[in-house]
Amino acid sequence: MNFVEKNFYVVVVIYNKFCKNSLTLKCLEKISGLGIVICDNSTISYKNSEYSQSRGYCYLNMQGNKGLAVAYNSAVELLKDKDGFVCLFDDDTFVSSDYFSKLKEAILNSNADIYLPVICDSTGILSPSKINGVFVKRVKNIKILHQKNITGINSAMAISLKIFKEGYRYDENYFLDCIDHNFLRDMKRLNKKIEIINVKLMQNFSGSTFVSKEANLKRFRIYKRDFREFCKGNFFDEFCAFFVIIKRLLNLTIKFRTLDFLLKK
Repeated sequence: MNFVEKNFYVVVVIYNKFCKNSLTLKCLEKISGLGIVICDNSTISYKNSEYSQSRGYCYLNMQGNKGLAVAYNSAVELLKDKDGFVCLFDDDTFVSSDYFSKLKEAILNSNADIYLPVICDSTGILSPSKINGVFVKRVKNIKILHQKNITGINSAMAISLKIFKEGYRYDENYFLDCIDHNFLRDMKRLNKKIEIINVKLMQNFSGSTFVSKEANLKRFRIYKRDFREFCKGNFFDEFCAFFVIIKRLLNLTIKFRTLDFLLKK
């Protein structure tokens, strides 16, 4: 599908949900002038193609859950010849009405390649956050963040499409976790400028909402694999990864009073 040229393109990744029930899309529908791409990672049909077509969105059926990196790369291929910025969103972010106006203001007043809004959840500031090596820590004051120690989550991250024109693609060895931190680590290595924009959004962070043992077990398997990938190539980081994974494993074992997290691969 060919978009009319926009200043902002939006990629929303949907997973096992009707588009009409996505908090993100409900917010975006109220904002005009966006080129919206739906990447559907759903494992069954929710008729999201019809929904997207009725609203003039571009719909990409991923034919099952291929992972977040694959979905992002599919969207990037669609937009690689466009100019402007692409904004990534999960399907459960409350997008305030001033997000794009604040983003436009920041772009006009700076020359950053990547913009991160302040994302909050029930605990406090979720993103941006501080990274030291492979360890990510929440901050109470974003003023302590700078180019070397800043990281953030994918959702609501705005990225110059020039980065993808230059050939960058997401590492598809990652399925879900650490894709954002690896991306920003790569961007720092490429000397890309990262800036925080003065706008706050609310996020339902899925990593903290699973209640069943089965859901947590599945989530732990994904995290373990992706975090090991993030730490790969540095002996100290790989050593640290072992203890980080063991700590999470023990916490889940105690919480659910089962050895399944230890015994099942």
